[in-house]
Amino acid sequence: MYQLILSSNSGQNAADAFGAFMASLFALFGGAFLLGVVIPLFITIAILVGFGIITASIAGKKGYNRFGFFWYGFFFFPIAVGVAILATPINKGGYSRSGSVEQEEELAKYEEMYEAGTISWTQFCQIKEEIYQRKYKK
Repeated sequence: MYQLILSSNSGQNAADAFGAFMASLFALFGGAFLLGVVIPLFITIAILVGFGIITASIAGKKGYNRFGFFWYGFFFFPIAVGVAILATPINKGGYSRSGSVEQEEELAKYEEMYEAGTISWTQFCQIKEEIYQRKYKK
């Protein structure tokens, strides 16, 4: 191997150098190590990375951490995909968008009443708390 490095010309391109390196590996291990261990290992890692990407994309579309689900899918693919598929989306919770708009309008109305002096700060806070609690009781 050392002689291969010393004898290489500076004019050799990268493909020739890689070919020479692979030939030396085949000569060193008889090809069995490379064909029996290294190549299957690379293929397995590539498949696991693909599983991780699939799981991360499913969970990411639902608002979950893509990085965490990537590793979850990398190591435990069938379970992780099931969890990602069955997980409820974050920040969607089954409430309609119109409910939050109605809440904001109602809060704005009471805030105007507080600023005008019609209601006290305590009353405004109580009404505000009731409005927010209605959201969770639905």
